[in-house]
This record gives sequence, structure tokens and C-alpha cells, in this order.
Amino acid sequence: MFVGIVINVFAQEKQTLEMNHLLTETEMDWCENIVYCYKAQPLIKFIYTGNRIKDGCYGIAMYPLFDQFIFLCIVLNTICMALTWHGEPEGIAAYLAHFNLAFNIIYTVEAGIKLIAFGRDYFADGWNNFDFVIVIGAWIGFVST
Repeated sequence: MFVGIVINVFAQEKQTLEMNHLLTETEMDWCENIVYCYKAQPLIKFIYTGNRIKDGCYGIAMYPLFDQFIFLCIVLNTICMALTWHGEPEGIAAYLAHFNLAFNIIYTVEAGIKLIAFGRDYFADGWNNFDFVIVIGAWIGFVST
């Protein structure tokens, strides 16, 4: 019984803190609908442009396995970066350098596909901006060594 009273009082205090006690039932329904609308993500319909390259890149960029492949590459690249240590043999360093170059090429192709597919909208997403800066930084690091 004590637990039930605590839960009931907690629910009442939560409503008081949320200021819902000042709203009528209709106003609370309206607020819930607004929250639902803000949380809903509208479906974006891609309109084919007739440009085979742009349409093909869009199809690739939106394909679910593409994101999974890129995520797998990120995980493998992280593992490869974790395999370096001070005084490692030259053979291992050479293999890891080749893997790093391969991952840089994969990330560059990914950025290129998305740039072609989305155009200027590519830079509207923060993660794409982050990826683009990382790709540019990786190539600057590669060229400078």
C-alpha cells in the first residue's frame, strides 16, 4: 500500500512540475499532438532527375547495406589504428599503411557518392560535414607524410 501511495504522489508531483495542472483536457491533447508532430519525420520522396549518375548515386546512398558497409569499415579502421605501437615491425606498419589508404579511398568514394546524390543538401547534415572534414584531413595527413 505504501508503494502505491508513493507512486500516486510521484505522478501528481510530476504533473505539477510539468505545469499540466494548468491545462484543460483539450489543451493537453493539443500539446500531445504538437509533440507527436514534431517527433514525426516526414517521408521525403526523391524525384528522379533523369540523370543516371545522380539517380544511381542516390540509390546507392539510400541503400541500407551501404550504411552498414561504411559502419563496418569504420570499425575495421578503428581496429587497424589500435594495432599500432611504438617499435612495431616494419612489415606490420606497411600493411597498416596500405589498409589506411584503402579506408581513405572508401571514405572518399562514400563522400563523392553522397555529394553527387544530394548536391548542396549534403552539407545540411552535420554528420556529412563531419565526414567531409575527416576525409579532407585524412588526405592532408596522407599527402604530408
